Amino acid sequence: MYCVAVVFGSQLVVGALLGVTVVGLSLIGVTGWQGEVLEGRLPAWLLALSTWMELGVLALATWGFLRFLDRAGWRTLCMIGQHWMASTLSGGMLGALAIGVLAALLALAGWAQFHSGWTLNGLVTNAIVLWPVALAEEIAFRGYLLALLARWRGWWMGAVGSSILFSLAHLLNPSLNFVALVNIALAGLAFALALRVGGSLWLPTAFHFIWNYLLGPVFGLPVSGLTEFSAGAVAQVSGPPLWTGGAFGPEGGLAATLALVMVCLVLQALDRARRTRDERLANP
Repeated sequence: MYCVAVVFGSQLVVGALLGVTVVGLSLIGVTGWQGEVLEGRLPAWLLALSTWMELGVLALATWGFLRFLDRAGWRTLCMIGQHWMASTLSGGMLGALAIGVLAALLALAGWAQFHSGWTLNGLVTNAIVLWPVALAEEIAFRGYLLALLARWRGWWMGAVGSSILFSLAHLLNPSLNFVALVNIALAGLAFALALRVGGSLWLPTAFHFIWNYLLGPVFGLPVSGLTEFSAGAVAQVSGPPLWTGGAFGPEGGLAATLALVMVCLVLQALDRARRTRDERLANP
């Protein structure tokens, strides 16, 4: 029910709000952007507005579920008083490591060449667009759904179940393939493990954001099949689509599978070490 009412419902609400905004701006004579919309592209300001609207609607709906159905507070999402600054920095470094491994695999295989060409405006605009996307998805899938499923059948059920739902939420993305669905689920599992290791939702949120930000604006690659996040960088990708992901981008290829499995193994090892340390402290 949460997925339908919040994850997909928020997109419908935002779509309606954007429609009202577009019509309103046209009626008052604000022009210069309609051509992009008619071509199927949203101007940067409208794209940013849509992502922040979606974050607001989803956060409000999630609060409603917590407050009136679960009889719980926002604190259960592990966002308040959870060392947010250190967690955000750690998540950012984790995201950089993951994308670094992926980019290295593609480059060493001779399948990708990266050319800079960034613009400051492009980098800033894409940060404004991509941050609310990452935060909204983490609130929904790692903040609410993981905890809900974990209470039912344990943490691993919550992690795997929420990761599968996270993957299925991308079914309408362009150029989707089976490997992409598996990789998005693996990414969801990596975000879940990051939450478990750090104990704060800010860690997987930063991980998620940096993954998308480096992939799209910095390296110039598609992000889950979407190409509107370029900041001027250009990537030339060749090689077998099974490994490179083809039109979907690296997330649709086996190179990303290897990178994500490596990250999950590292996070699982860190979690095991943390639990061993906690047990020793509890039983000196």
